[in-house]
Amino acid sequence: MIIADEAVINWARRHARLAKIVAENFETNSARKEELLEISEICHRVPAEPAKGLKDAFQSKWFVFLICHALDRYASGFAQKEDELLEPYYNISVNDKSFQPMTHKDVVELVECERLKISEHGAGKSRAYREIFPGSNDLFILTVGGTKPGYVDACSDMTDAILEGARNIRTTEPSIVFRWDPVGRVKTKRLVFECIRDGLGYPSIMHNRIGVEQMKFFSQFSLTKNGVTDDEAHRWANVLCMSPGVCGRRKTQKTRSEGGSAMFPAKLLEIALNDGYDWSYSDMQLGPKTGNAADFKTFDELLEAFRKQYAYVSSLVIRAKDVMRHFECQVMQMPLSPASTTAAWSWASTRWNCPSSPTAGTTRSPPSLPPTPWSPSKNLFSTRRSTP
Repeated sequence: MIIADEAVINWARRHARLAKIVAENFETNSARKEELLEISEICHRVPAEPAKGLKDAFQSKWFVFLICHALDRYASGFAQKEDELLEPYYNISVNDKSFQPMTHKDVVELVECERLKISEHGAGKSRAYREIFPGSNDLFILTVGGTKPGYVDACSDMTDAILEGARNIRTTEPSIVFRWDPVGRVKTKRLVFECIRDGLGYPSIMHNRIGVEQMKFFSQFSLTKNGVTDDEAHRWANVLCMSPGVCGRRKTQKTRSEGGSAMFPAKLLEIALNDGYDWSYSDMQLGPKTGNAADFKTFDELLEAFRKQYAYVSSLVIRAKDVMRHFECQVMQMPLSPASTTAAWSWASTRWNCPSSPTAGTTRSPPSLPPTPWSPSKNLFSTRRSTP
């Protein structure tokens, strides 16, 4: 994990060095030169050090996105409540203007740029997925809205910027889930309505209080007595389709059992009508032989054939996922994802002589790392930083 974390820092700082070299040696446009120097400064700082402003936060989030969705492994979804994650940095840069000052319009543009980058990301798809979801990138679904503990409205100007950017740029990814609550402000709900009215297909609307209470209810069944707290229940985010899940360092969203494959009831009905044979797509025996529709005497016989096909595929999918989970543990290690866990903080406290894991409900950033040499005359591919 330590090696992987240092590699990410070096990877980000290679971007920084390249931007600085282009700015100082090749760029002739003064405005673009300033932009490149700012990019260089940001990429040198994050994700190695805490984000200080909104541009830092967006850049750090993009690096982490690539790590989680491309480098560490292939994955879908967004594991955070997007607006609440970025709101503190919005306040710093837009309201206080104390670091990386900008306007609300500038924030909307940042959202638009991020949506374009995510749309460029892409993913390899099988023939089935390409035909079922033509033009689809992947299931990147971020969560906004909802409430903070005590059912206090969590909508903010950052929420509005995310919705405005989505409406302006009109990309299919990432999709959006809006946590609707009676206390939510009308201005934000109006933007949600306008996005849907314009035909974007999102935001999906989930009832915030049902999600919060669901999280609290299921926490009582935790075998380790480590169920979600009230604070965590109010900060749930959507897990891909429509399932509330936990956000944060210490706990995690649940793994979906269907991840080993996909089940399509319409296809199961088709093969149930044809003795388990798939004539229209794969031209092979997909399921058990349950009889031909021409021989059924009653509807109940068809229903029983469909039930057997469904049971067969359900069992196959779950068994495939169990096998995959076993081998993922053996050969698909994820050194980067655990970097934000308590274990990582324990390592940091020893390596950098900093306090151990933050107390529950607080956030503490790791210490700054020593700078990397900037001189273009040095070997551009020498990315090893000095030991703290």
